[in-house]
Amino acid sequence: PSIIKDNDGTYYVFGSHITTAKSTDMINWDYTARGYKREGNVHFGNLSENLKGSFKWAGEDDGDCKGGFAVWAPDVYYNPRYLWKDGSRGAYMMYYSASSTYKRSCIGLAVSKEINGVYEYVDTVIYSGFTKIYAKDENSDHSKQYTKTNIYNLIQKGRVCSYKDDWGVDDYNSVKYPNAIDPCIYEDEKGRLYLTYGSWSGGIFTLPINPLTGIPVYPGFDSVTEDGRMVDRYFGTHIAGGKGWSGEGPFIYYDKRTGYYYLQTSYEWLGTDGGYHIRMFRSESPTGPFTDMLGNSAVYGEDHAAHGVKMFSNHYFTGLNAPYTSGGHCSTLTEGDETFIFFHTRFKGVEHFKLKVHQMFANEDGWMVVAPFGYKGSKISPQGYSDAEIIGMYEFIDHGSRIGEGTKVATPKTVMLLNNGKIKGAVSGRWTVNGKYVTFYINDDVYKGVFFKQLNEKGEEVMTFSLVGGKNSAIWGIKANSGDYTAKTPAIEISFEDGLSQMETVKRNKGQNPYAEKVDVTYEDGYKGKAIKMDGSFGLKSENIPLSTDMTISFMMKPYKLPTYSPIAAITEDFIGNGKDKWFSLTTFTNGKDAVLWSRNAEKEQWLEGKSAVPFKIGQWQHVLLVFDPEYYDGDENCISCRLYLDGLCIAAGSVTKAAFTDKSKLFFGINP
Repeated sequence: PSIIKDNDGTYYVFGSHITTAKSTDMINWDYTARGYKREGNVHFGNLSENLKGSFKWAGEDDGDCKGGFAVWAPDVYYNPRYLWKDGSRGAYMMYYSASSTYKRSCIGLAVSKEINGVYEYVDTVIYSGFTKIYAKDENSDHSKQYTKTNIYNLIQKGRVCSYKDDWGVDDYNSVKYPNAIDPCIYEDEKGRLYLTYGSWSGGIFTLPINPLTGIPVYPGFDSVTEDGRMVDRYFGTHIAGGKGWSGEGPFIYYDKRTGYYYLQTSYEWLGTDGGYHIRMFRSESPTGPFTDMLGNSAVYGEDHAAHGVKMFSNHYFTGLNAPYTSGGHCSTLTEGDETFIFFHTRFKGVEHFKLKVHQMFANEDGWMVVAPFGYKGSKISPQGYSDAEIIGMYEFIDHGSRIGEGTKVATPKTVMLLNNGKIKGAVSGRWTVNGKYVTFYINDDVYKGVFFKQLNEKGEEVMTFSLVGGKNSAIWGIKANSGDYTAKTPAIEISFEDGLSQMETVKRNKGQNPYAEKVDVTYEDGYKGKAIKMDGSFGLKSENIPLSTDMTISFMMKPYKLPTYSPIAAITEDFIGNGKDKWFSLTTFTNGKDAVLWSRNAEKEQWLEGKSAVPFKIGQWQHVLLVFDPEYYDGDENCISCRLYLDGLCIAAGSVTKAAFTDKSKLFFGINP
């Protein structure tokens, strides 16, 4: 989605397949065009006739788009200097791409005096997939010979010195030269215009634009930049990607606050199984060199996973309505002190994309970080936030710098930001704050970003953090809200007012199946009503309580002591053994106080755990809440999620084997079979 704000304050996004939407607040969007309507098209009138100059090369009823169209990724820019034939000035310039194969594509220019159009075809300005000699593609009647492109005319007029055999004699050299798609027009700090474009194949290139005509200024001759990058006589300056590695949808913008040009490009494949994501580079020049936080060039060789700051990955955490997958192909808008990133994302198992708008902020070093939740009108506090707002338990996601994640979804672990500046939990380190800026020191890595209190997708205000650093990765945190709970009527209530209800005692017999045996039970005054006192020699087992992967278990507890591996609560069959153990346990690790969600599926050689940095309280009543959620997705269909709340504060989260929940499973307290 390409973003532009019109003079009347309306925001428009232009997407692939001639799909456009508008908004007055960047929150609520309405379609203005949707699909390849051949006649009466909102933006192009008679689509086939208007864009026939480009379709002669690619994009209509040809090759991979046989029987249809392939008009991709337009970018719209208002150019007040554009000169019309009648001498008037000012035009909305739309650069679009049309494709028939992954090699044979072209970028065209169409202009209009109104943002919705109709856009008039001007010219096709960049071609790819051509050959020196006559050739055709499968399912195509189009000649691929370069004489059918504008290169022939540019050579005739002396604007390009000659045809270069390295482009391809009988087949196009797509490893070294670009696929002509995904255009983006951008300005430098002096207002000069450039067109960047390209994709997988030979990478991403840029050319200066004549502001009067919108036509690129072709170099004419080959050269190299001072840092050794190719400047091709036709395609322009090589700025990113190459050698057939993924990398597409370039967007470049200049931020006068930081003094940098930022390049955002999308890696991998855009389907729900593709691991699509956005990488960031920056430069002090509009034509590069663009580099990442580690100094790696955006023009990469064999290991492109190490190049570019990964802004976010497939992910899910509390406060989202569904797991995000394949978020990419972005554009950026800066308004005053605010910056917004626009991208499309898909969701687990759903190929239809959705437009997302998130805020971005520059950290203390001028690298951009993305807000974890979509834009709902929240404003960042310029002076920062109080310790009381910041300190607490967070769902923590490390987006990493990996390639090839496919359907894997990053799910949160738990960290605690303590008032002494320490970080405990899934990662350990320290944190410092300077106004709205925050720095994390984790192991030997440094991350910098911001705190930002914003609305989540459920309309709840939560504190978040977003930082970049380490090995070119982003880390996010979502603070767990604490507060009062309004309980629903329980489906099952375990009471000790009249002795045992819904439970039976089971004697502890180490190494064997716990068995029912009459136990002298002691009752005491509880937090409310009566409580049962357990000395470690016995526990409780449920009788006919149906268990579910979609439930909560809530109880009050006052421990006298908690040795390591104290069996607080468990879900499993009475006894499985024989290497087929499948269980869930709420227990303690190390010092006997810190909580852990522990789960085992022996058949899959799987140990799962979610540790807490917060201890249970010895000698005090506390409310313990376990929330099991089958929709929580961690990339393993055999798992569900579990979150642990202590007195209303989420102190741990982790995956749990689904296999622990069978029709024979029981709920245990104070004993682990």
